[in-house]
Amino acid sequence: GERAQVKLATLDATTNATTELIPAIATKRVIILALLLSPGATATSVTFKSASTAISPVITLAVNTPLHLPLTGGGWIRQTNVNEAINVTLSNGSAVGIIAHFIELPIDVDLP
Repeated sequence: GERAQVKLATLDATTNATTELIPAIATKRVIILALLLSPGATATSVTFKSASTAISPVITLAVNTPLHLPLTGGGWIRQTNVNEAINVTLSNGSAVGIIAHFIELPIDVDLP
């Protein structure tokens, strides 16, 4: 069968704002397989969203302490709706550098 290509998205997310990490892709779902979150000098909370719907719990980052979620076949964060961007919302705190490895899957394909 067809294999999904792993892609890379990077972002310097702004505090107290929602920012697009991965743009909407028509007829596809996005699954984040690996993730690095690197906060600055203030503790910060991060939430991943499919458009405006939360698809992760609130992730609290300690001061200057990166969080690395290693490559996993099942994915860490899954987009819930087709053709919606994956957005990142930060609390009041530091900006956060984000590196995400992801795949795009047709709507009729799912990971176990």
